[in-house]
Amino acid sequence: MQTQYTFDDDTISDLHKDARGFRPRETYFAWWSTCTDAEKQTEWDSLIDIMQRRGTEQDEDYRVALIKLNQRLADLIAYGAPDLQTAACWIMDSVNANGDTEYADYLLGVPYGTMKKALASTV
Repeated sequence: MQTQYTFDDDTISDLHKDARGFRPRETYFAWWSTCTDAEKQTEWDSLIDIMQRRGTEQDEDYRVALIKLNQRLADLIAYGAPDLQTAACWIMDSVNANGDTEYADYLLGVPYGTMKKALASTV
């Protein structure tokens, strides 16, 4: 009986980056090239597990960051911001994003597009 392998030599670098946050170095590729198919599959499966855990952790981080941002927006409105757009502008200024909503999202730890949506809000 032949084992079916799912690893892919051509995309291992991409998977490594998704799992560990950086591309592997030459020493990793040298090691990878000496692995048996079974060893490659074990490494591949390990990287997929790491990537999935990171995704779950990131989802939770986003959830918490959105709660904090929504509270901050509500506080600013309570303290005198006339609307959500103004409160969002004040937050953009406070994080020194220089009008770059994606950078503000990064600094605030929220999903990309969050501040752009807040600035466009008419509520």
